[in-house]
Amino acid sequence: MARKGSLRARLQRGARGLAERLAVAPLVVLSKVMPALPERAVRGLARVAADLLSVLDRRGRRAALEGLAAVYGDEMPPAERRRVMRGAYRTAVLAEALLFHVQPMTPARFARYVRVAPEDEARLRALAARHRGWVVASAHFGNWEMLLAAADGLGYLPPTDYVAESTGSLAVDRLFERLRAHAGGRAAMRKGGAVALRASLTAGRCVSLLADRNVPSRYGGTYVPFLGIPARTTPVPAKLAWWHEVPLAVALLVPEGEARWRLWVSGDLMERTGDEERDVAAALARVNDVFSRAIREHPEAWAWMLKRWKSRPTPELGPYPPYSLLDADEPS
Repeated sequence: MARKGSLRARLQRGARGLAERLAVAPLVVLSKVMPALPERAVRGLARVAADLLSVLDRRGRRAALEGLAAVYGDEMPPAERRRVMRGAYRTAVLAEALLFHVQPMTPARFARYVRVAPEDEARLRALAARHRGWVVASAHFGNWEMLLAAADGLGYLPPTDYVAESTGSLAVDRLFERLRAHAGGRAAMRKGGAVALRASLTAGRCVSLLADRNVPSRYGGTYVPFLGIPARTTPVPAKLAWWHEVPLAVALLVPEGEARWRLWVSGDLMERTGDEERDVAAALARVNDVFSRAIREHPEAWAWMLKRWKSRPTPELGPYPPYSLLDADEPS
């Protein structure tokens, strides 16, 4: 029995290893090919891939259309919702395509894609001059991958550590970490993210995380309005800023044409009254309000496929999209 068990375990490990290699192999090829292609070709390939994905990804497509209908209702006709949905896929695929293409990141390359207005540069330089580190909250909006490159692209910003979700494949995760390191990202934390980010802040580094995903209450998620509909929101950015007495800012790359963006950064969104619970709740509301205003201005620049309102607090559907589920943490 021991030998059979040992053989079974070896076969399972071998199968997992083979699956890992098969999963990462096409991406390794892309990481070699994409930097050599002209930008125009990369944009074209990304557009074709995104349009194909929007057709094949039935669940994501339906989630996007249902979310748009819930937020906009009759204000946005069905044909416009479909256009925005396709634009959301193009935004997401282009962000990843350019991550493969713009390697390694340099200040000149960053400036080719990202414009920094004088007022935003002034806010960034003031943050860098007054604080050793701060917390940046961002969203799946514009180009979140290139936003990680801002520290290398601008030169005067401190290193930034970030939280990344696992793809489910260790080999793929490692490939993306290498690409993000070349593009300006530093250390990716997938386990114990909040604890690791606290250590980074203590060391005087900046920390960044995407704060527009549905987060269950077991991970601290709390309902905060997002595009007019309460959505489970992570309190981590606000809590980190409050605990470490550092600024909390939102940073986004706002579209300014095809494959071109403006780096926009808010001021400090954390007001400190001494009441942690109240201060954190108010800061989360400000962060979601910033996200909501940016998305309403550029709806095609946000990833509507994310199922932002996967949880809802009431048995009745109410304003929520049909994909939402009754929150298990709420009384029925």
